[in-house]
Amino acid sequence: MDAALDDVFIDEISFPATDGYALTGTLFLPRGAKRHAVLINSATAVPRKIYRGFASYLAHRGCAVLTYDYRGIGNSRQPVVGYNRPKSLVGFKASMSDWAALDVTAAVRWMRERYHTLPLAYVGHSFGGQALGLIANNTDISRAAFVASQAATWRLMTSPEKYRVFAFMNFVGVPLVHALGYAPGWVGIGEDLPKGVFLQWAQWVSSPRYLFEFTAAGAGELCEVQGRIARAVLLGRSLGDAPRGRVAHQRVHRDQAGGVDGQTVRRRRQGHRPFRLLPPRSPQYAVARRRRMDPGRVRVR
Repeated sequence: MDAALDDVFIDEISFPATDGYALTGTLFLPRGAKRHAVLINSATAVPRKIYRGFASYLAHRGCAVLTYDYRGIGNSRQPVVGYNRPKSLVGFKASMSDWAALDVTAAVRWMRERYHTLPLAYVGHSFGGQALGLIANNTDISRAAFVASQAATWRLMTSPEKYRVFAFMNFVGVPLVHALGYAPGWVGIGEDLPKGVFLQWAQWVSSPRYLFEFTAAGAGELCEVQGRIARAVLLGRSLGDAPRGRVAHQRVHRDQAGGVDGQTVRRRRQGHRPFRLLPPRSPQYAVARRRRMDPGRVRVR
């Protein structure tokens, strides 16, 4: 990976969220001509440094890539003045809705303004993918790639994992967050999380309809963007050519449940791991090929 980094310019930057809060990011630039702009949006409690290798690979292939930390995470967590340690998250005001409306929206706008002549691709890991349907400027995205960005209600998880998740969120996480004033990373979630972020996350996970239950204004946006993505995936068209509507959105959820084009995809228990390659003989591989996707690796044209 160090050899690949030699061919990439790396710049640590700061840019304002829509409310002026300073977000920290890393810009990866190719030494040659730029052909694409790519925004990588992190999963919950995951700092941007996790995506350094992937961002470097994309930059090596001619992409201008931005990774960044949401407020309260990584280097977007306010430091103690005069000390090289992060400030306590007790009393820090933030929610997952804020991450989308204030931080992700600003990152998309920053990339769109800086690289207005390049197609803008959106890579979303877990919450980072879900956030695309919660931002007002998602029409600025030319294409999107989601990694483990499922409807994360505990009811759709496999047993016994779903019961472990429900118990942890409601009987361990929520009481602990109320007691400490924030969600500590040492409980196994990754980075420390602001209180409001974890509580909203737990609320969404416990709901049968996940975040749709609580985002009346954003539900339409979610249906629209998922409808465009569904048609792009199923028919091989660009996002801009796809109609917006619930029909394609419902088709996506039906496919995720197991039925695609009359074929049954055997559901396997897969972890929350990014960039997992599909074995060539798997049913998922055949489905991906039929959908004109590249199941084996990330490909930038």
